[in-house]
Parts: sequence; C-alpha cells; structure tokens
Amino acid sequence: MPQCVNFLLRKFASCVNLRSMTDLRSYLDETGEKQSDFANRVQTSPATISRFCAGTLRPSLDMAHRIERATNGRVPTEIWLPPGSGQPAVEQQVPA
Repeated sequence: MPQCVNFLLRKFASCVNLRSMTDLRSYLDETGEKQSDFANRVQTSPATISRFCAGTLRPSLDMAHRIERATNGRVPTEIWLPPGSGQPAVEQQVPA
C-alpha cells in the first residue's frame, strides 16, 4: 500500500477515533514492541520481520495470517497482497 494511502488512513482513523488498519512498521512503532519480540510471537526470525518492515520481502499467506492474529487485526492479511494479484503462496522478494 502506498505511503500516502497509509498516511491518509491513519489520519482518518485518528479523526474518527477508530483502530486503523496499519502496516507492520507503524504497528511496531506505535506499540513500542521490538522486532525481535514480535518475531518470536509469530515464529520467525528478526531479520525476516525487518525485511517485511522494509518492504523487501512479502510474507507467505500463512505468515500474513499470523501477523494479523498477533496484531489483533491492526495489520490485516490483505495489505500484503499486491494490487490485482491472487494470494501469495510463499514468501516473495518484492521487485525493485
């Protein structure tokens, strides 16, 4: 999701006092949770979480579901799906 859309969603949600959909990096920043602690909760490596946050790696569908559950829906599975594509089957490198 483009940064400007994330920014607008966060601004809109804060204006109407809703729990907003957010990206993983924003979730970790907002909650103060360390990437290593979050990685333990979703059973992956801190390096993998770092790559998800940087946008250089897209999680598998299973991992995206684990992230959604671990964030109580704040980081939904759908944000990891590329526009116009089907569901990712495996962790994928994001094209540069």
